[in-house]
Amino acid sequence: MSKIELSQVNKIYFIGIGGIGMSAIARMMHHEGRLVVGSDTDENKIVQDLRNEGYLIHLGQDIENIPGDVDVIVYSEAVEDYHPDFSALLRDTFDMPIISYPEMLGAVSHNAFTVAVTGSHGKTTTTSMIASMLVDTGENPTTIVGSILAREQSNYIAGSDNLFVVEACEYKRSFLNIHPNVLVITNIEADHLDYYKDLDDVKSAFKEMVGNVATDGTIVADMSDVVIQEVLEDATQTIIDYSKHIDDTLELRVPSVYNFENAACALAVAESFDVDTGQAKRSLENFKGTWRRFEFKGTGQQKELIYDDYAHHPTEIRAALAAAKKIFPDRDIVAIFEPHLFSRTKALFNEFAESFKDADRVILLPIYFAREEKDDSISSKQLGDTISQYHDKVFVARSYDHVIEYLSTTETTEAVILTLGAGPVYQISEKLTV
Repeated sequence: MSKIELSQVNKIYFIGIGGIGMSAIARMMHHEGRLVVGSDTDENKIVQDLRNEGYLIHLGQDIENIPGDVDVIVYSEAVEDYHPDFSALLRDTFDMPIISYPEMLGAVSHNAFTVAVTGSHGKTTTTSMIASMLVDTGENPTTIVGSILAREQSNYIAGSDNLFVVEACEYKRSFLNIHPNVLVITNIEADHLDYYKDLDDVKSAFKEMVGNVATDGTIVADMSDVVIQEVLEDATQTIIDYSKHIDDTLELRVPSVYNFENAACALAVAESFDVDTGQAKRSLENFKGTWRRFEFKGTGQQKELIYDDYAHHPTEIRAALAAAKKIFPDRDIVAIFEPHLFSRTKALFNEFAESFKDADRVILLPIYFAREEKDDSISSKQLGDTISQYHDKVFVARSYDHVIEYLSTTETTEAVILTLGAGPVYQISEKLTV
């Protein structure tokens, strides 16, 4: 890692600026008065929004686009995955610091009191809840979150220099760039198995992260969880058990039993800040949610209710579908799932097959393999065949358009249609609304 001192940085170039995290930190640097330029391979909604906000963004990755007078280059980790030759060329061409997005987060958090939220599931919602709660109760946090906050309509909240709330992803151990004062661990499961060998490997990363927490810091976690107990067995910091803060009488606007756990994490953080519990609960009850977390998209042609959710792990799928069934017990639930990564689908195959029990109809898309090489040993067809052991109504589609065509010939009057997955499957939910 190239060490940087942000006080000495005036101009920054972001490669992959259209990413949800990259755009947030670009907005932060711009807000602080630095010159920001960037590039991305796709003209996605975030890129369009940034252009509308006045940012200069190049489409495509070209060395010629990068000004020679920038003080630092920040790249999305996807650049190394998708464009390794370009990544190597960067280092051969420029002698200024070239750092990854997680390294940039580490630089931002270095001199701030940092609340970092990590875990296999619920990071984004929990980070958003904590940030909104702190704002509502008189604190002034700067916040970077991996989604768009419904109230702020942004992935970045501009706050004070000395309080930083950030979503910290465990993939590739990237969260180890951050040394938090408060660490929130929502949960720990076997995930990102294209990088981690198994659950023990995942736990080893979290143990290392616990070691990054300030010695006088605080760790918020569910101490009734055996895996969490193992990870925290040597921790010397103050531990707050968020399970003792779960309050199912909260009238949350965002559905799912897991959001009561996410809210409990926020209440545990409120305890560490000595925030009034009543004020904190009122804030959480007013929390409007985030983009792609059980997000209502609109109504379909047959009066269907269209929702979208980022769920891409069996636990998340079960939670999203259970929430849909609880809220809409008298409507059919149609799940449109785009598996994310060959490695995840293969490693959690049986768990995926059994995670659709609350769906009345399951539609599968081809596996979105993103950062991986194609693997012909696993397919959505195989997954669909196994799901069919539990469901009578399973359809394996060839493409997004094939899904739309299938639904046009299927009775879904007043059903709830839920698109699920970490890829661009949300585009289907947008096409289905009228």
